Amino acid sequence: MSHFELLVLFCLGLYLAECLLWVREGGWLISTWRKSYSLFQGPGLRMRNPWPMGGCYRYSPPSTVSRSQPVPNLSLEQARIRLEGFKPWATNLHWYARGLLGVAALGFILFLSRRGFWLGWGLLAFLFVFFHLSLVQTFWRAYGKLYPGPRKDRIKKSLLCLVSPWQSARAMDLLEERLWEAFHPWVPGRLYLDPATFAQWVRRWLLELRYPAALGGMPPSPLLLGTTPGEEEKGLAQWLKESGLDPEKLTLPLPASEPANLSYCRRCEVQYQLAEGTCKDCGRPLVPFH
Repeated sequence: MSHFELLVLFCLGLYLAECLLWVREGGWLISTWRKSYSLFQGPGLRMRNPWPMGGCYRYSPPSTVSRSQPVPNLSLEQARIRLEGFKPWATNLHWYARGLLGVAALGFILFLSRRGFWLGWGLLAFLFVFFHLSLVQTFWRAYGKLYPGPRKDRIKKSLLCLVSPWQSARAMDLLEERLWEAFHPWVPGRLYLDPATFAQWVRRWLLELRYPAALGGMPPSPLLLGTTPGEEEKGLAQWLKESGLDPEKLTLPLPASEPANLSYCRRCEVQYQLAEGTCKDCGRPLVPFH
């Protein structure tokens, strides 16, 4: 393997590493590879679309719960306004990033085929630097507009983009990291996910909140709106009703998938061919089908 091939593999590996995301246990990831969004539950390592598209939201449950923390925003109207403010910046970063990756790919192809001339290589180098610096400058301006306040985080992330073209190519994802930090996770979920996927997510969230695991080592459901699971569920149910969804219908027990299944776990919804016992995943007692 030649030195150039090693360089290509190194650059490709470095860029793909920028696309990886770790989702903690109890966390969720909303991402897109095409036009539709998918939902993933942690723990696990997931890869974002290598072709810059944006539209990625990662929720990590807080390690500690403090009542001094502000209550998450549940306003869909404010979320839509924030998303509309983000879109113009995302569009510019979107095209600059694709231009940067396109120039890099063209340069590698020409080098492999031993094509090109000095003027052409100079033009490619100019375009590469142009797209790279345009990404850094756009990111700097967008971060200041979307997240006003102390400049420390803005400077750190802008410098990160400046020293690494592969990081600047993912500037749209970097800009989106704090977009929903003041909102409840269900709010971006409602905006990004299709109704069926969002309903499944809400169902899973409510069941884990209503029926805590009996086994140790499993993270409890986050309490973001109240101090007890009852207060939390009441606040979430109220928001669902205001959004046109019925929380009772969303959490109705599923019927037996096979006649041989005699019981199920209310939390995990795993069905068993046992009349009684405990769930092997969460330790809760099984409930017989009626």
